[in-house]
Amino acid sequence: MEMLSELTPQQRWMEIVAPFEAIDGHEYRRTSPRVGLGIGGVQVAFVKDSVPRVIRGTALNASPGGLLLRLAEPIETHTLITVLINFESENALLCGTVVHSTQTVGAHKVGVKLQFPA
Repeated sequence: MEMLSELTPQQRWMEIVAPFEAIDGHEYRRTSPRVGLGIGGVQVAFVKDSVPRVIRGTALNASPGGLLLRLAEPIETHTLITVLINFESENALLCGTVVHSTQTVGAHKVGVKLQFPA
């Protein structure tokens, strides 16, 4: 995964997820359209107990305003994280806040609300 030095702008993120919104016909949507990824690798950087951490995982869903990640360990809600996501042939560097973390079989599903620079 190529490393990026700048956060992906909101407009570019909207362009990345836009083509997939039209084909996502699931009825479970609650707020905004989501893209089913399931194969996008991610690297998540955050601070836990004053120690910087980086863990790898998978992006399960993406929308203009958030991500659902599958990680091997939980991240506490309200934690500020940086996510490097390999979205098909393009990488994106995103920042967000963890809004939920749910334990599943063998992993944790972590919901992230994205934050974009003004």
